Amino acid sequence: SRPYDPAKLRSMDADVRLRAQRINAKLPLDDMDAHLLMESGLVRLVPLNFGVAGGDIRSEVRMDARRDTIQTRLKADLRQIELSQLFPDSELAKDTVGRLAGHVELAGTGNSVAAMLATSDGDVAVGMGRGQVSNLLVELAGIDIYEALKFLIGKDRQVPVRCAFADFGVKQGVMDARSLAFDTTDTIIVGKGQVHLGEES
Repeated sequence: SRPYDPAKLRSMDADVRLRAQRINAKLPLDDMDAHLLMESGLVRLVPLNFGVAGGDIRSEVRMDARRDTIQTRLKADLRQIELSQLFPDSELAKDTVGRLAGHVELAGTGNSVAAMLATSDGDVAVGMGRGQVSNLLVELAGIDIYEALKFLIGKDRQVPVRCAFADFGVKQGVMDARSLAFDTTDTIIVGKGQVHLGEES
C-alpha cells in the first residue's frame, strides 16, 4: 500500500465530518459515518463507522505522526453482519444463514497499512451464533475430498450451525489461534494455527 508521509500529516490541521447514507460500490457497504480530526500530527478517526452486509462496524483509529514512524491504534466492533451478504456472488454462500460479531484491537508502527499490520500487537475475535451453511463448505473445510466430491456431484444440502468462533492473540504481526471451533449438528471442526499479517499467509 502507498505509504503515508508523516511530515505532510504534521503540516495540516483539519476537522471534517462525513456521513453517507448510501455507498455505491462492489463491496457490501451500506453507509458510513466518519469524523476526522487532525492536529499537529495527531490524526483521529472517531468514529469511523460503516454499515456492512446488514450489520455494522464501529471503529476508532488513532495515528500519531509526530515522529517519522507513525504509531497507529485501531479498535473495532463488528455487529450483526450477515454472512450471505458478505459474499453475494458466491453460490456456496447464497443459502448461508448466520450473523457475525467480533472485536478487533490492534496497535502497530509503520508508515503504511501493510507495515502497521506487520508490526501489530493486540487481539482479534469473531463469532457466529445459530445459522446454517452449505454442507460442501463443511466438507471442504475438513479436507474430506471424497465427501466434498459426493456433494459436488449430487445435491448440496444445508447444515445447521450451533456456533462458530475464532479468538486470536496478535504479536508482531502474527495472529496465534487461542481457540478456533466450528460446531454443526453433524461435524465439529476445531483447529489451531497462525496468520502472518506481514507475509499475508
